[in-house]
Amino acid sequence: MILIKNVDIYTPTRRISNGAILIKDGRIAYAGPLASIPAIIPPFFKEAMIPPFSTGGRGGITPRGRSSASPAEVLDFKGCTAVPGFIDIHLHGGAGSDFMDGTEAACLNVLKAHLKKGTTSAVPTLMTAAPEVILKAIKTINKVKTAVKGRAFGSPLARSLYPRASTAEVDPRAKPGALTRDINTRLSTAETDPQTKPGAPTAAPAAGDVLSAVLGLHLEGPFIAKEKRGAQPESHVRPYSAQELGRYIKAAGKELKIMTLAPEIFGANSLIRSLKRHRIIAAAGHSNASYAEASTGIGAGLRHGTHLFNAMSGLFHRDPGLAGALLLDDRVSVELIADGIHIHPAMVLLVTKIKPLDKIVLVTDATRKAGQSRIPLRTKEGRLFGSAITLDIALRNMLRWTSLPMTDVLPMLTLNPARLLGLSARKGRIAAGADADLVILDKTLKVKHVFVRGERVS
Repeated sequence: MILIKNVDIYTPTRRISNGAILIKDGRIAYAGPLASIPAIIPPFFKEAMIPPFSTGGRGGITPRGRSSASPAEVLDFKGCTAVPGFIDIHLHGGAGSDFMDGTEAACLNVLKAHLKKGTTSAVPTLMTAAPEVILKAIKTINKVKTAVKGRAFGSPLARSLYPRASTAEVDPRAKPGALTRDINTRLSTAETDPQTKPGAPTAAPAAGDVLSAVLGLHLEGPFIAKEKRGAQPESHVRPYSAQELGRYIKAAGKELKIMTLAPEIFGANSLIRSLKRHRIIAAAGHSNASYAEASTGIGAGLRHGTHLFNAMSGLFHRDPGLAGALLLDDRVSVELIADGIHIHPAMVLLVTKIKPLDKIVLVTDATRKAGQSRIPLRTKEGRLFGSAITLDIALRNMLRWTSLPMTDVLPMLTLNPARLLGLSARKGRIAAGADADLVILDKTLKVKHVFVRGERVS
C-alpha cells in the first residue's frame, strides 16, 4: 500500500487542495482531502472489511487500535500536483526508435522514453507500409502488450521478462510551495524549439523497468489520399481492400482500436462500416475530402479526426473541407499536436472556441526524435514527419496558448482519450477503483515522478 500526501490533485475535472491518494494492489483506494481519509472498503479489496486508517508512528498507515506488520509507504510530495497518467493515442516513436522497426526492443524503448514524461498509456501507431511490414509490427506490438499486461497482473511470462521493480523508499526532495491560483502564470517561456541536438538511440529497457500500458493499435493508412499523404510513403498508399483490412484485424486480435482513412476514396463508406462492425474507431485523416464528402463519411460512422489541419483539406470560405466538417460535427473528436509547429497557437485557441472541450484530444504524433530534440523530422521534400514532443510539453503549451484552466485542459490528454477508447472507468482519472496511473508535477508543471498501476517508475 502507498500513501501519497500533501499534494494538490486534479481528478482531472476537479481540483482537491492538500489531498491524499491511497494506492492498494495497483488501484486507487482513496483520493480526496488528506484530513478526510475514510474507512476504505472498495469492492476490489480481498479483505471483507478494512478498518479506518490513521497516521501511524514513523509515517506508516496502520488500522486504528492495532499495529501493522507492513505499514504503507508514505510519500510526501508537498508543493507538487498529482494528475492522471497521460494517454497518447497517436504515437510512432521516441528515443531513436519507432514502432515500425518491428522489434520488441524498439517498442519498449519508445514506451520507456514517453513514460518518463508522464505517458502511462499509449496506442502505438503504425504508418503506411507494405502489408508484410505492417503485419510484422502488429505482431511485435501485441507481444509487447501481452508481456506488459502480464507483468502488471503477475503472469509467469511477464515475471520472467520484467521482474518486479524495487519498492525501496525514495526521497522526492520536493521543495515546499503551494500552487498559485492561476496555474498559467508559471508558464512564461515557449517550449517549441530549444535547439537541442539529437543523440543516439537510448538502450532498451532493462529487466525491472516499469512500462507504459499498451491500449491497442492505431493504423495510420494505408487507405489514404496520395495528395495528402504527408510523410507517408507514396509507393505504399493504395486503394481500400477488404481482404487486406481483414488480415490486419485478424493479426491484431481485437487490439486494433483506431484506423485513419481518407473518406473520399473509393469504397470508403464500406470501409467505415466494416470498422464500425469490429468496434474500431474510424478516423479521418490524410485526406483531400470536400466538406460534402467528409460529412458523408461522418454519416457513415467516422468519429475521430487525425491531427486536425495537418495532411487534410483545410478551412476555406467556399469549401470548409475536412477540417471544417470535423470542427462542426459534435459527434467527432479531433487530435491536436500542440508543438507550435504543426498548428499555430492561434488556431489551437480557435479550436477550443468551436469544438466541445471534451472532444479535443492532445496527441504527440511523435517520431524518433522525441526525447532527443524538439526539432521534428522532415522528409526529403521538406514535409513534417511527425513531432518531437512529449505530452507534458503539449500540456504546458496548451495552458499557455489558451489561458484555459487546468480542469479544462488536463482531460484532453487523460479523460478524453480514455473515453474515446471506452476505458474511462479505469484510465484517465484519479478516483477510487481506477488504475493508479499517476503523474506528479512540480510547481512549473515539469514531471517529477510517474506511477503505473501503483508502481513508481525508476
